[in-house]
Amino acid sequence: MASLRTLDRSVPTVFARPSLALAGLVSGLAGLVLVLVAALAPPSLAGTTEPVTGGPHLRTDGHVSLAWFYGGSSADYRQQIEAMPGLTTISPTWWYLDEDDPGGLELSTDDELVAWAQARGLAVWPLLGNHIDPDLTDQVLRDPALRQRLVDGVVAETRRSGVDGVNVDFENLHDDTRFLLTDLVAELKAAMPDLVISVDVTAQTDTWVLGNWSTAFDREGLGQVADYVMLMAYDQHNSLRRDGPVAGLQWVAESTEFLLRTVPAEKVVLGLPLYSRDWATDPAATDGIDLDATLGMAAMARRMAERSEAVTYDPVAGQDLHTYTDGAGRSHRVWLEDVASLTRKTELVAAHGLAGIAAWRAGFETSEVWVALDAQLAAIPPPGPRVEVAPATTPPAAPTPTPVPPPVAQDPIVPAEPLATPAPTTTPAAAGSDPPSNPAAAPLLAGDPLSLIAALLLMTVGGAHVWLRRWDRRHPRR
Repeated sequence: MASLRTLDRSVPTVFARPSLALAGLVSGLAGLVLVLVAALAPPSLAGTTEPVTGGPHLRTDGHVSLAWFYGGSSADYRQQIEAMPGLTTISPTWWYLDEDDPGGLELSTDDELVAWAQARGLAVWPLLGNHIDPDLTDQVLRDPALRQRLVDGVVAETRRSGVDGVNVDFENLHDDTRFLLTDLVAELKAAMPDLVISVDVTAQTDTWVLGNWSTAFDREGLGQVADYVMLMAYDQHNSLRRDGPVAGLQWVAESTEFLLRTVPAEKVVLGLPLYSRDWATDPAATDGIDLDATLGMAAMARRMAERSEAVTYDPVAGQDLHTYTDGAGRSHRVWLEDVASLTRKTELVAAHGLAGIAAWRAGFETSEVWVALDAQLAAIPPPGPRVEVAPATTPPAAPTPTPVPPPVAQDPIVPAEPLATPAPTTTPAAAGSDPPSNPAAAPLLAGDPLSLIAALLLMTVGGAHVWLRRWDRRHPRR
């Protein structure tokens, strides 16, 4: 083994020069700076899913036009689809977490409908739901083996059925499950990079938060790993917050702007409600207000044609407000969703450059809805960032209330399935909740690895220069 003196004599004499020692010190400091810059740099785009630029789910104008389908037969769905001009994507509620077999799936894929829809140029994204069960969802997502089993099951059914994507609809989560949902979406996308993975999130604003129902989403992380984030901009008023519109215009605008703080506009799909609620005063009910009915647009329009006694325009909600008194003397208020109110909300797609629209649910609407939305989307420029416009300081002028169509005698009102919002769980966010495991969601030390390596080498060389200079001073040459 060579002695330190031998090693010292083998050092080139250039290192003995003070100027070179100074250069070494500078190099070391520069390397340290580069390490810090690289470490604190924004995450690499390699960990972020880029917006989708092509596929059957896109209209010729570049927008998504999706409808969710629930509770009907294949024949019902086909009939509804044929009356929906401009529709590009269907999302039937076919896949759910298995409540009796955690990690497994309850599947009801209709292969014939998949083939029929795709033959007509439509994309098919089955909805993957969680039965609005926070405990089951947490159990499956928190256990790596169960979550991997879930991913494997979704991939297997997706490949078997030949569908075009998946719409993840996990709601009513525990707050500390939020990052696990992001991990699931990232894992689904990694396993199926050729398919579209979308995820639904609930509304939230700076002043409107419905407990964990709103807060249990890592919106920023989901916006990085999913192809699309579907904003369910409805249920502003529900069984927990009574007496008001399902989706008032100002509230929808604020919810959209809140989401756009962390998710690119070209990934945001605006959810539209095709239903309304009838609120009745009732001293015996919660807050003195009773939810008398939740009905689809067509059914509620017929009810108002029969019962409405006065109509005014609510400029904040962007909707007609119908009032009437029933036979028991209770006063009713209905903020009616109609073509006019839906097109006002869809103007947000143009204002912000959103990816498109999604409607809950097919079969609720009146016949003219999709004709109007088709024409409106066709006139909107493709998705992408827009110049931000300061919000209006005064409400828009009140238009003439939209006339309600006359009742159809041969088509009685049939109540839609209940849409009451389940009571949110009260689990607080865990103080030490794990951060997302996907690289795109971790901002620290997420810089370019090559830059980090180069900076470390430069710092090492600089440090060697300084060390050798100090050694030479302590051991002068003879």
